[in-house]
Amino acid sequence: MYLFYVDESGTPDPISINKKGGCSNNFIIGGILIKTDFSQKLEEEFYEIKEKYLKNPLLELKYNSPPSNIKKGYNKEIVREKVYDFINNSSQNFKIITAVIDKTNLGEKNYFSKNKESIYYYALQFLLERINYELSALKDSCLVILDSRNKKDNKTLYSSYMYLLKHGTNQQNADKFNHFLPSIAFSDSEFCMNLCVADFCCASVFQLEEFSRPRYYKTIKNKFRNINGVIEGYGIVHFP
Repeated sequence: MYLFYVDESGTPDPISINKKGGCSNNFIIGGILIKTDFSQKLEEEFYEIKEKYLKNPLLELKYNSPPSNIKKGYNKEIVREKVYDFINNSSQNFKIITAVIDKTNLGEKNYFSKNKESIYYYALQFLLERINYELSALKDSCLVILDSRNKKDNKTLYSSYMYLLKHGTNQQNADKFNHFLPSIAFSDSEFCMNLCVADFCCASVFQLEEFSRPRYYKTIKNKFRNINGVIEGYGIVHFP
C-alpha cells in the first residue's frame, strides 16, 4: 500500500481587486507518495535531522519554522539547505507530486466560486486526479494523509475527496479511483514527520512559482514524478 502525505504552500484565499497583504498569487498543494515499506524509515531519518538542528527534536520542523527553535550555530537558511539535501539524497523511494493553482486566472473557470472553500475543494481533486495516474501504473492502494487545518477546512477537503470517489472527474470516471481507500486521514505535522517533508517539497515549488526562485526546487528536482525526465504535467501540474 502507498501513503500520500499532503501539505500546502501559499494561501488558498481568492485574490480580490484590492489585493490584501499576504495573499499569494499561487496556491500549492501536494506532497510525497511513498510505499509503507519506506515511510517509517523516512520518518526515522528526518527525526535525526531534527535532533541535529533543533533545540528540541520534539519541535516541528517546517520550511517556516521560527529561528528560535534552531540550535545555536545554525540559522534558518542553513537548516533549509540541510533538509533539502536530505530529501535529495534520501535512499527511501518516494515521488513528489504537486499542483499549482494560479489564482490570477481562476475567473476563466466558471465552476469556481470566488471563495477559499471552492479553491480548496477543486485543488485537492485536481491533485488526486494526477496521483491516480501514478497509482494506476503501480496497481496498488493508497491512503491520503493531510495536514489537519481546522474543522471547516478539513470538512471541505473531506467532502471533495468523497465526491471524487463517488463521481470521478471530467478526466476519469469514478471507477478509476478505486486505488484510493474509502476515507482520508487528518494528522498534525507536529507529530507526523512525513508531513513536514511534504511541507518542504511544496515550499520549493511555491518559491519557484511565486518568486521565480528555483534554488530549492533544483536541489530536489530528481525526486519529482516525471516521464522520461519531463516533470511538467507529471510531478508539477498547473491549473488552469
